[in-house]
Amino acid sequence: MYRSGHIVASLLTYIVIIQHYYFNLFNDYLLPIYLIANVFGALTPDIDIYLKRIIKIVNHRDPLTHSALIPLVLSLTVAPYSSYFQLYFAFSLGISTHLISDIPSRKAIDKLSIGWSRVWLLLNGLIAFPVFSYSWLNTLLHTSI
Repeated sequence: MYRSGHIVASLLTYIVIIQHYYFNLFNDYLLPIYLIANVFGALTPDIDIYLKRIIKIVNHRDPLTHSALIPLVLSLTVAPYSSYFQLYFAFSLGISTHLISDIPSRKAIDKLSIGWSRVWLLLNGLIAFPVFSYSWLNTLLHTSI
């Protein structure tokens, strides 16, 4: 999928999900900032296109950039009721939407077959989904043994 497709898919997903859970979405004066964070998240997995020019061992669709690593790391730093949670939610939803919308593509993840690439993208897209990655990781870390 091209950049514009990732942006449109991500923005539509964000608006539908937030409108469902957050009734006064369009009355929020920070909405433009959340939308920018969402678009930035939707484009983040393709940063490997630009890294390829600097670091020769990185290829497009690198397993590291097309993974849930960034949302999982961010989920460790953001509290659910902090002022940054909406930014985290918008950004992580952008990454998740990007990964899931890459599933129908004929291009494989670097060093994986097409079939395993689709499994990789689906699992990482679901793990990167903001609510899942936040609650799953924090539950795992705060469980007493």
